Amino acid sequence: MTKGNLRYFYHYFCFRINSSTQTMRKITFILATLVLLSTMSVSAQTKPTTDQRVTALEKEVKTLSNDNRTLKATVADLEKRLNQLADRNAEYKKELDIRQVVDTMDVDGYRYQFQKAIGNLKNGNIEITIYVLNTGKSRSKYFTDAILKGYDQVPYRTFDFTFGQLGNNVLIESNQGMMLTITFEKIPTTTKRIDELTINSHFEGAGLSEMSAVMHDIPVEWKDLPVETDEY
Repeated sequence: MTKGNLRYFYHYFCFRINSSTQTMRKITFILATLVLLSTMSVSAQTKPTTDQRVTALEKEVKTLSNDNRTLKATVADLEKRLNQLADRNAEYKKELDIRQVVDTMDVDGYRYQFQKAIGNLKNGNIEITIYVLNTGKSRSKYFTDAILKGYDQVPYRTFDFTFGQLGNNVLIESNQGMMLTITFEKIPTTTKRIDELTINSHFEGAGLSEMSAVMHDIPVEWKDLPVETDEY
């Protein structure tokens, strides 16, 4: 083969190689372009529009609002239950309170011992019976008034004292005792216990001396009793 022929084949193969390289470059460019366009197309399809984002946010806000209302309702229900438990606990405390003071003494040496408190469901009257013991010397004692307070702290006053048929001014001998009945009218029948009962009195001697005896946490027993009517 002559040198001319060799030169011809050399240039021919170089041209083919260059042509193939350019073709590959074109193919690579076209493929890259297609991949880029495909990616852009997918991104355009998956990316939410402004309206879609607004709709999604509105839905989320609505969901949060509903959750907030549910939470408020739950909290309100829990507060109601806690208040009910507190009220019930207060009632239990009234019934089980060990601070009862149903045996007390005034400065005149008279001892007061609680016996019973009976309420009439028909008219709301309560009769409280107390044993009064004179631990001092014999003297006349005059009972003036008594004040009752339930756990609502509403005061009720009475002047109705009786020692049997003797009224409220009696002579109790030394170391002797008598039953005292105190009557209160129109007390709410929901009053299960008396928070405070104050009995005021004085004795006659060198002038008047006022004194009080105070009892706490007195239980009341309500009964359906007949009501006495005045006969003329």
